[in-house]
Parts: sequence; structure tokens; C-alpha cells
Amino acid sequence: MTEIRQLPLFPLPTVVFPGQALPLHIFEPRYRRLIAHCRETAAGGTHGEGRFVVVLSDGPHLFTVGCAVEISRIATEYPDGRLDIVTRGVQRVRIHRLLQNEPFPLAEVEELTDADQIGLDAKLREHVLALATRLTEEICEQPILLAVPPEDSAAYRLAGLTDLDLAQRQHLLEELDENRRLVTVRDALQRSLARMFEARPGRAAPGGYIH
Repeated sequence: MTEIRQLPLFPLPTVVFPGQALPLHIFEPRYRRLIAHCRETAAGGTHGEGRFVVVLSDGPHLFTVGCAVEISRIATEYPDGRLDIVTRGVQRVRIHRLLQNEPFPLAEVEELTDADQIGLDAKLREHVLALATRLTEEICEQPILLAVPPEDSAAYRLAGLTDLDLAQRQHLLEELDENRRLVTVRDALQRSLARMFEARPGRAAPGGYIH
């Protein structure tokens, strides 16, 4: 049975994926207390401590799947107590219960892992990496050869290059099959590349990328 843990909760109008960097400006008193708590527990050196959960908040509605993040660095500490921090997505979690009467939002959560599957489609993964690399060639002055460690989700690492809206990003976060996640990211990358070439008359799309 998956362990239930208590982690601080940070509702935001955004979705963060494992492996993704997320900068945050901390100004509300309760979230300053949340970050202070995370810094104190992280300093204790216990594995997994110092994390909090970023979860999509749509007005009064709070989604039940979010992503635990850890603080990568404190960019700026202001004299009035505000903070600029950079966090990194670590692990998807499912929220079971919100806890009341705490100095900052707190919830009982469990780690969310992929369902068992026959195997990763290696050709699909390579194709998505090629599409993402091709997109960087169109956006950046220097092409960037993208590589994702085999143990990491390429879909999550590359989703930041897509035009997926919040609902689609949340669906991607909740998806338990990497092959299906890769298909979603592939289709989004193809749409972006197609739009770029449509906007540039006379520029042919590279063979093997758009189909």
C-alpha cells in the first residue's frame, strides 16, 4: 500500500511536471511560513522533506493530482520578507484530504506512479525528441540537441515546449501511461512546427517530422 504523507499545499493557476523548473514569487504571509517550514525541514537532511505540492486551482475548485516540488535555490530574499525562489518538480501526488487549522495549507497525499504497461515505445520516444530538437532549431539561434535520461519521462521533460493549455497539461499530469503522454506531446509539437512553416511561405517542412 502506498504511504500517505502530509505535505504543504501551494494552489496555483498552473501545472508543473516532474523535472520542470518553476520560479515563484512568495509574498503572502501563509506561503512565507510554508517556505520557511520547507527550508527548516530540508535543512534536517531527511530524504523527501522540504517539499511542497503545487496543485492546479481553478477558482474554488482544487484538482486532486498535483506535483511535489523541492526548492532548488533562493534567488532573492527581500527586506520585507518576500522571496523569489526556483523550484523543481519531483513527484506526482494524489491529494486525499485537506487538513484544517494549520498556519499554511496542508494535505494528506500519496505518490502517483504509472500503471504497469507492456513497455515504452522507444521509436515514439526518439521521434518526440527529434521533433522537440527541430522546434528548438526554429526558435533558437543555435540548435539544441535535447536528451532525456532513460529513467525520466520524456513527455514531461518536453511538455514545456508545447502549446498545451491548462486543462491539457492537467490531463497530461494525471495520465498513467508514458506512451500516451508521448503521443499528446508529439501531436502538440507537430502542430507548433506546422504553424511555423505555414507562416513562412517557401520554407518546406523537413521530411519525417510533420505528418
